[in-house]
Amino acid sequence: MASEIDRLSLEVELLNALKEIKGGTLATASENDRLSPGVQLLNFLKLAGDVAIIPGTSLLMQGKVPQGGTHALLGWLAKTALGSVTGTVGWLLLAANSYAKSTSGTYLHDYVVDLFVPRSEPDDAITAPPAAEEPSGKAKPAGRSA
Repeated sequence: MASEIDRLSLEVELLNALKEIKGGTLATASENDRLSPGVQLLNFLKLAGDVAIIPGTSLLMQGKVPQGGTHALLGWLAKTALGSVTGTVGWLLLAANSYAKSTSGTYLHDYVVDLFVPRSEPDDAITAPPAAEEPSGKAKPAGRSA
């Protein structure tokens, strides 16, 4: 009885995870949440598809055909044109890039760039305070007292 309840709850979580993906949201968790077993299974299937089938599978599973197709084409080109060792490295890098984009929303190369290039503050973040206005609507000249 308990194993059947566990199985049913896992199926419900998997269906909810699939609904989230169909709705356009990513299968990720917030900082304080743990991933449900259904989302973990879905992420495993994405990773297995990217590595074992062709890079871009995880993006194709989410309906992101242009990005997934580009990863698939580049993976196939890497495997056929670059040879066994270099092609396999390229295949795995493309698979990792596709999986990172699918699960976190950020490409792998963006993570690498963030490691080495610090983000600068926007120029408009530091602004001068607005000038104090008199009740008549005119700004009070600096240095004079009324």
